[in-house]
Amino acid sequence: MKIRIFGDRKNPAIVLLHGAFCDYGSVMHFAKYLEDDFFLIVPTLDGHYPDSKDYSSAPKQARILNIALQKMEIENLAMIHGTSMGAVVALEMAKHISADNYFFDAGSFFKLAGIAKSIACNKLIKLSGSFKNSSADEILKNRSVLWFCGDEPEKYRDTVESIVKNLGSVTENTIKNIAESCYNYHLPHFDNEITKKFIFHFSDREPAHECKKRLEKKYPLARFSDYSGKNYCGFQTKEPELYAQYLKDIINNSVDM
Repeated sequence: MKIRIFGDRKNPAIVLLHGAFCDYGSVMHFAKYLEDDFFLIVPTLDGHYPDSKDYSSAPKQARILNIALQKMEIENLAMIHGTSMGAVVALEMAKHISADNYFFDAGSFFKLAGIAKSIACNKLIKLSGSFKNSSADEILKNRSVLWFCGDEPEKYRDTVESIVKNLGSVTENTIKNIAESCYNYHLPHFDNEITKKFIFHFSDREPAHECKKRLEKKYPLARFSDYSGKNYCGFQTKEPELYAQYLKDIINNSVDM
């Protein structure tokens, strides 16, 4: 794992976790609006950069981050934020690390049956393989990508360019383990007081929105934030400055869910 830091160490700390096939750069479109007020800890997870170990599991990534934060002598965070697969790692971090807020954007908290999980994994392998020799322009025209992006694919260029840069480093074993994290995830148990700090955010047109009922049942005291009329990660991708302000307002306790 590689960890980059931004901002003043004296400011409240935030961890920002990227999604599958990306790296730290895929969150910087909104993170840059947080840098003046917070100390940002932005990892690139295992399996997502050259010469890296394979990504193995969300719990292992959370443990590595816990050790890194201990070495930084950070005992509490203003927020742990995860996007897509990164949201799964963020939830695992809640087992180990104290934070005032835990924000899960488009988290892939699926629990699929065996054959459905296999199909999802095979699709992931096939799709990532088809993109390995493609440019960002070509990927942004792909029908599957357009289904995710909706009518403004150019807004996703930063994310897609991050994927293009990293796909050559992503092994089939990493992809299988990503699928295990996202499609066969056992929701951990937490004390009620911790789950009151959870915010699960979904755009209503993204596939991960289907996880909402499962999460509501498991964590009835958690908060849920819906973003209507947008596709995958629509809020952070299409309105990054407003999204950053939304996160600031949450940290400053000025948002009602």
